[in-house]
Amino acid sequence: MIRIGRNNFFNVTSQIVVTQTKDLDNSTVERVLIFETCVNAMMSVIKVGGAIWAVLGVVKLASSLKDKNGPNLQTSIWQIFGGMGVMVISDLFKIMSLSDELISKVLFSASKLGVFGGILFSIWGVILLAESLRNMNSPLLENGIWQIVGGILISYASNLLNKIIISIGLK
Repeated sequence: MIRIGRNNFFNVTSQIVVTQTKDLDNSTVERVLIFETCVNAMMSVIKVGGAIWAVLGVVKLASSLKDKNGPNLQTSIWQIFGGMGVMVISDLFKIMSLSDELISKVLFSASKLGVFGGILFSIWGVILLAESLRNMNSPLLENGIWQIVGGILISYASNLLNKIIISIGLK
């Protein structure tokens, strides 16, 4: 039995156990490590995004307190809690001790759902863009364009994640 030590994508030291009859080539190990590095990078970006979302909520809260605007107070408090929740969940995802097979299935399903969600988001942006062109409302026009671009980027990133999962053989 050959044991190869590696760092999995939950930042917990794990080991790949390979029997002598099944060879594990270096390219497979490199692909798995690249995938784990990508997942770690995504979790770090998500955590930074949650922090930025919470900081923007604090700024919005300060502005709402200054203007004594009640509805914005509630929105900004929820935004702060949302940003902190995103940060906590990204940390929990990093330290979970689930099997790699379960995580690969969850990520594969999430990437498929992300492609579908990105397409729906783009379609919604096209509808919003068409409505803004009919009424010549410039804020809706800008929102429609950004929704189309965001939906395309979400679909592309999810499809890329899906291809990475398939190429390294996790699915």
